[in-house]
Amino acid sequence: MSSLRRLLDLDRFSADEAGGSAAELVLIMIPLIALTLGTINLAMMIYTVANLHYATQEAARCATVKPTVCADSTTLTTYALKNYGGLTASPTFTLVVEPKTATVCPNGNYVTATANYHFVTGFTTTTIPITANACYPLP
Repeated sequence: MSSLRRLLDLDRFSADEAGGSAAELVLIMIPLIALTLGTINLAMMIYTVANLHYATQEAARCATVKPTVCADSTTLTTYALKNYGGLTASPTFTLVVEPKTATVCPNGNYVTATANYHFVTGFTTTTIPITANACYPLP
């Protein structure tokens, strides 16, 4: 009977703090790892957006300054992809030659680019569309 009483001694069990630090560490590490992965992924997304804007600006400039190199949509896309260093696999670049009466880019070359970035947090994956626009020469 005394061994059963010793097993059911709840005061001794509740006073034991062994393993409490490990349990607290697990509770803190899960959100900390998710926050760290989210921050790294956000930085990579910002890097991709900046690269997409740079490639779009260079493509619009090439269409205006070097019309033999960027003569049509295919050569423009090839030139833009050479300048693109982002993390998405295949952005789409589109050249629009604006007439003088246009309000967006009068008498210039207007290039748009779209890409999809896959934001991975470890728990979910979200697809975020990214767009970039550039006009050269500036109005």
